Amino acid sequence: IHLFRPQNSSSLLFRLSNSTGPIVKNKIFKRIVILLITINSIITGIGTFDFVIYNPHLDVWYLASRSFFLAIFTVEILFKIAHHQLACLMDGWLLFDIFVVTMSWIHPSVLIVRLFRVVRTLRLASRVKALRYVVRSLLKAIPQMLALTFLTSILFFIFSVVCTSLFKDLYARGFTSQDYFSRIDRTGYTLFRIMTLDNWSSVTKEVMAVYAWAWIPIISFIMLSSFGIIKVAIAVLCEAMAEVQREMYLDYMAGIQDSIVAPTKETANHIAKLEKKVDELTSIINHLIDTEMRRRREDGLLKFPERRSENRLPTTTIRPGESMTPARRFA
Repeated sequence: IHLFRPQNSSSLLFRLSNSTGPIVKNKIFKRIVILLITINSIITGIGTFDFVIYNPHLDVWYLASRSFFLAIFTVEILFKIAHHQLACLMDGWLLFDIFVVTMSWIHPSVLIVRLFRVVRTLRLASRVKALRYVVRSLLKAIPQMLALTFLTSILFFIFSVVCTSLFKDLYARGFTSQDYFSRIDRTGYTLFRIMTLDNWSSVTKEVMAVYAWAWIPIISFIMLSSFGIIKVAIAVLCEAMAEVQREMYLDYMAGIQDSIVAPTKETANHIAKLEKKVDELTSIINHLIDTEMRRRREDGLLKFPERRSENRLPTTTIRPGESMTPARRFA
């Protein structure tokens, strides 16, 4: 994403990005935004009560608070756009925030815009890391969940046809208190209640009062749907969460590796200048060592031959664009 940010340190966009960066990345600023989103969500919920709607004074305060929060969220979005600039096009969470805040500025008489006031609560998902992790896992599991939904639809269709064919006339004959199986759509609704275990025993007892073997298709459907498909759905979500966690770990390690192995051009130049200064200081120290040893030898204080290979400090040879590795630093 950093490739989309301006690299020229003298440009206005670069200075604007650097000036807004400390604000956007500040932890206190992020926590304040989360707190404001939470307070705004609570006030939005309170605004649906009659004592607010039909009270002119409270309604004025409610409208003022809505404008206040919207102005703060707009300033926050502008800071983020100024910092990320073109890189914001690569951030899905930031695009979602921009979309929600932009829709909130449309005239409030539009029904969909009034609904977007509540949608602003979803911006908490882009602020809290745990919520981002859950949402990313849900999106990751969509293909498997669609396949599981298709399988569930087939199962519902089969059992709806079977139960409608077997128990179609029970309500017409007065054996059941409600019309459970007269049509395939009503049978599907009844089976959905049975799958969620919503008062399924009463339905089964009414049908078994006429057909003692009626428990066989009903229990079979419960075993396949409630104890089968739902458990598979939970397993799919758990697998997606584990995979997302692995991807987040790999991205984190790749970011660390990139920062170590492939530093930016500006950082590499800075390291090369520092290493050049180290070489100059090393040469000065070696010259001082030679001078001191020569003086001691002339004064008769040095009784053994000079061993330059052991006394001289090593120097480094830096090629353009090359940085000093740890092995070379301690060679």
